[in-house]
Amino acid sequence: MTILAYVLPLICIAIGYYLGYNLALRGRLRPIGILFLLAAAGFWLCIQLSESNQGMGGVGYQVVALMIIMPGAGGLFMGLVIGWVRRRRHLQSHG
Repeated sequence: MTILAYVLPLICIAIGYYLGYNLALRGRLRPIGILFLLAAAGFWLCIQLSESNQGMGGVGYQVVALMIIMPGAGGLFMGLVIGWVRRRRHLQSHG
């Protein structure tokens, strides 16, 4: 069970990175913005639900927010930056 605490965020980072990198490389920034908005809305929803539940019931929502949504959004941002830089370099070199 402990390995899941390491593997699940890494998988979410990898998925977010893959999406961000490929979309940025193709110049599709609008879907990335929509994905960021969905991540923010999901994070907000999880935090609101965790505050409304008493005891250990709210901990699950916090785990989802911190172990799935945040790493996915971080990976999306990393992929966006690296893909955007590579796209700019490619466009500059091919004029």
